[in-house]
Amino acid sequence: MVVVGLTGGIGSGKSTVAKRLSDHGAIVVDGDKIAREIVEPGEPALSELSEEFGSDILMSDGSLDRKELARRAFVSEDRTKALNAIMHPRIHERAYELFRASADASIVVFDMPLLIENNLDRMCGVVVVVTADEDTRVQRLVAHRGFDEDDARQRIRAQLSDADRTPSADVIVDNSGTPDHLLESVDKLWDSRLARWGRVTEQDESASRETDGLVLFHRQGRQQRFRRRVEWVFGPEADVEFGRDTDKPLFASVSRHAPGEGGSGGVDESTREKLSWLGFSRQSGSDDHWSEAFQSDDRRATDDTDYPLDVWRSGDPIDPATIRL
Repeated sequence: MVVVGLTGGIGSGKSTVAKRLSDHGAIVVDGDKIAREIVEPGEPALSELSEEFGSDILMSDGSLDRKELARRAFVSEDRTKALNAIMHPRIHERAYELFRASADASIVVFDMPLLIENNLDRMCGVVVVVTADEDTRVQRLVAHRGFDEDDARQRIRAQLSDADRTPSADVIVDNSGTPDHLLESVDKLWDSRLARWGRVTEQDESASRETDGLVLFHRQGRQQRFRRRVEWVFGPEADVEFGRDTDKPLFASVSRHAPGEGGSGGVDESTREKLSWLGFSRQSGSDDHWSEAFQSDDRRATDDTDYPLDVWRSGDPIDPATIRL
């Protein structure tokens, strides 16, 4: 299993990408759908929203008037933060439940508009950012979703810009072109990276070439993204050394963490779950391939620890990573 974070600004075409990945067989956890479910009549979030933004955000049948809520919530940064404080913890909790329910799936796509803003990108093995220029997005929102132009631009500018999103991206999909072009890009992403997850034992550079509209392997910032993921898994108390060679596969040696019980990879259940969401699986530490990697200058001397030496490797066929415990 690997959780694929999918994000992009309003009107970028993110939902189309999610639908195409679902057609290929991925399980999609839809953040927008969860957001709708948690504000149905009788849900605690709806009561909190009414208290925060006024009871007249409710329609006569007690359901949420989404356009009125949006009009009030996106007028300022403070109002937007108040909305997010009510919604996001509940969205995250429900998403985690769905991840656990999908543990047997190969690819789980977390379709989340504010994935990066809420630091949820660090719990995804691959982050896909869908981009499009502002004018194109405004045209789509006006034509297909009933926005007026000023409201569309206000909503777009209340979110992160594409320039702020892309440093967190492992894959960048440009959707400024035609619908067919977008689908072709998603198909290549699936065929070259996601469908092959866990099936390739060596880094595959032949599939990582950039094509028009698709950056399949966003090399810039890859070490920083890996660092954030490892630190999310093991926490601030862990002692971690990262590989320093930017041209080599990603590597981290964790020499102090909270070991699990029962010999299940030297980690507890919560840590195993996090590693699985990132697409890592336990490998044999005696394998010659891994032994050679551990003899690099980046190896940390941790053989005298009280817990077993274990190796966890991501199944990413394009940018594999190794964590040594």
